This record gives sequence, C-alpha cells and structure tokens, in this order.
Amino acid sequence: MSNQHKRYAHATRTAISNQQSAISSQLSALSSQLSALSYQLSAISSPSVEACATLIEVPLTKG
Repeated sequence: MSNQHKRYAHATRTAISNQQSAISSQLSALSSQLSALSYQLSAISSPSVEACATLIEVPLTKG
C-alpha cells in the first residue's frame, strides 16, 4: 500500500471515529432529554405538590 493510500485510510478511520463519537454524544443528550420529558409527563399525569413545584421551578419550603 502506498503512503498516499495509508494516509487516506488513516484519515478515513479518523473521520469515522469522530462521527461515531459525535453520534454517541448526541444519543447521550437525547437520552437525558427523554428522561427529563418522561419525568415531566409522569408529574403531569399524577401531579403532586412537589412535582408541580419542580415543573414550574418554585422552591418549596418545609414546615
């Protein structure tokens, strides 16, 4: 294999690796967003004082 082909192959592997890493990061972010949405939907379907306060970002005081 010529040096040019070796460089091309290396660049291709690097590009693929970078794309895989980017996709992995995107999937992780989507998973976090899905978890947050799931929590919000569960709070809406069975609201409690704590869940509603969380949804509207109101601090609760105990006592």
